Amino acid sequence: MNTTTVERMTPASSATGGAPAPVQSHSGKKDDRKTAIPLSALRERSLAAYAEMEWPARKDEAWRQTPVSLIPLERFKFAPVMKSAEPDSVAAGKPEAGNFTSLAENPADWSGVLSISGVPSRDSSFRGGASLEPELAALGIELGLVGGNRKLPNGEGIPEPLEEEPGRGDDDRFQRLHWAALSHAARLSVPARVSPPRPILIEAEASDPGALLSPHLWIELGTLAEATVVVHWGGGENSALDTGLTLALADGAILKLVVVQDLPDGSFRVDSSRAYLGANAKLEYLDVSFGAAVTKTGFSVFLDGEGANASASGMYGSKGKEHRDISLLLGHRAPRTFSRANYKGTARDSGRAIFQGLIEVKENGTDTDAYLSNRNLILSEGARAVSLPQLKIGTNDLKCGHGSTTGRLDDEELFYLETRGFSPEDAKLIVAMGLFGDLIDSAPAPIRARLEALAAAAILDEGGRKP
Repeated sequence: MNTTTVERMTPASSATGGAPAPVQSHSGKKDDRKTAIPLSALRERSLAAYAEMEWPARKDEAWRQTPVSLIPLERFKFAPVMKSAEPDSVAAGKPEAGNFTSLAENPADWSGVLSISGVPSRDSSFRGGASLEPELAALGIELGLVGGNRKLPNGEGIPEPLEEEPGRGDDDRFQRLHWAALSHAARLSVPARVSPPRPILIEAEASDPGALLSPHLWIELGTLAEATVVVHWGGGENSALDTGLTLALADGAILKLVVVQDLPDGSFRVDSSRAYLGANAKLEYLDVSFGAAVTKTGFSVFLDGEGANASASGMYGSKGKEHRDISLLLGHRAPRTFSRANYKGTARDSGRAIFQGLIEVKENGTDTDAYLSNRNLILSEGARAVSLPQLKIGTNDLKCGHGSTTGRLDDEELFYLETRGFSPEDAKLIVAMGLFGDLIDSAPAPIRARLEALAAAAILDEGGRKP
């Protein structure tokens, strides 16, 4: 029997194996982007739709736990649409110092870095920087900004936002606000059979306290491509972000993605992101959510190809009066798909931590294997955690389940550590940090120390004392 081996290309392998296959859309068809439009036109069209819509109400399932009144949008103006387009039109560098601490301190940790500052310059473009190892650019990887009426470096326009299915509740006024207020966008494209050797970092800083920064990132992986990407959302005091990701993984592609929210206490963030997986594509996703007065995020993963595989994890913590509402949808829309969800959170003081998880299996999602887990740890009186796992099943030929636990620090674990010489305060910190240990270990090495610091800050009180 003859066998054929298909190899991924890396900078160490030959790049002369012919032109890479075209990136496919989430539907599996060739993505020729005939409907692509400039960002400025997209913004104008979405503004008209936004003006015709009402804000979500408490009767809307997605917003039942988070009153819109918690998000004071009237305090913010739209940031100007970014004019910079090509990566080499932006000076290489990191966002300027302030409350934002970049993850790109050691350039050797990253195969590429795209960083954007939310402070507009005099010509209304945004400061920032883009860098990509030359050998990766030679393999066809593209990492850059898109803006204004310009096109991407290869002459194509950006893909239009996907028209979501009617009746899903996905298309609310906040999503239209995201496109209407679109300030800047970035695109990472990895061609077929290409695999960068180290992670790629994309980070944005909302440093203008009077502007609503609304960035969108497109990440596209071709057939059998593989990449690790870290997305970092940061900002200054009283900043506001309305963020979004669109991920398109062609057949056999593998994406490891970590999204880190690291925001000051007085800031706000709303997010709506989507991933589309082709046949045998694999997504490993970690959502890290700390800081901000109000956070309302939603991530939808659509397993559209047979054999698609998605692993979604999350670590989050609410302290003070922070309100955090995280939603996840795992949509199984093809046979023999697999998903796992593992979300963990803490809440202390008067903090609120809400997780809403849904596994949805369509009629053609036969042989689905899916499980969703959520664990919450209450660290003090007055804190509250809400866990809302759900199943929506359209076929009988499947294996699905969910589990949820919410509890307090285990007295037996604390006693055991204290008998080993730890102080009561250190014992509490060790137990609380243990909740996140496996998730931190799964993250790329360059950011593990930052994740540990973010988790510890959510556990410690303002004076540095343990719960």
